[in-house]
Amino acid sequence: MFLFNIIGMLFDVLQYAIIIDVLLSYIPSSNLSGLKSFINSLTSPILMPFQKLQASLFPNMMFDFSPIFAIILLNFLRRLLFSILL
Repeated sequence: MFLFNIIGMLFDVLQYAIIIDVLLSYIPSSNLSGLKSFINSLTSPILMPFQKLQASLFPNMMFDFSPIFAIILLNFLRRLLFSILL
């Protein structure tokens, strides 16, 4: 059970970091540059493949849907990992 809690918390932290990254993208970087760079270092490895895919499929799209796809992928991976470990 302890392992499930640790894995669940890891996935939660990643999902919250993605949401915080989206919210911080609307705030001009002034006082939060350290926080933004830390959150970006957590989320960029997850978001970058989806951003590249979106840029190649829809090059002129104004909205970035990569956080939505990343959260869906994290939820899928969490369920897959828990079903394998059970």
